[in-house]
Formats: sequence, structure tokens, C-alpha cells
Amino acid sequence: MNSNDAALQVAEAVRDACREAVVEAWEDAGVQGLCVEGRCEVAVGAIERIALKSIVERVLAERGAAPEAG
Repeated sequence: MNSNDAALQVAEAVRDACREAVVEAWEDAGVQGLCVEGRCEVAVGAIERIALKSIVERVLAERGAAPEAG
């Protein structure tokens, strides 16, 4: 695998984490009785709290690669 493959895997992992965070936050906010606008705000907040560094590190570790210094 080359660096483009690694980048794609990281992007896919981030997309998956965003999807999971949004769905969970949306559902939780609905259970709490928030309106659509409130649910959207909660969902956006969930995306903002995603630990991107840990996702990158996990994907690279699974590939047996180390993150590049930068």
C-alpha cells in the first residue's frame, strides 16, 4: 500500500466516525426532546469532539505505519 492508500483509509475511518457520532447524537437529542434545530446543533458538536488524532494513529497502527512528523 502507498501513502494514497493510507490517506484513503484515514479518510474513510474519519467519515465512519462522523457518521456514527451524528447518528448517536441525533438519536440521543431526540430522546431528550430537542427540536430539529437542537438535534442538528448536538450532532455538529459531536463531530467537533471526534478525536481525529486517535483515528489517524489507529489506522496507521493497523497498517503497521507510523504517523509522519509534521
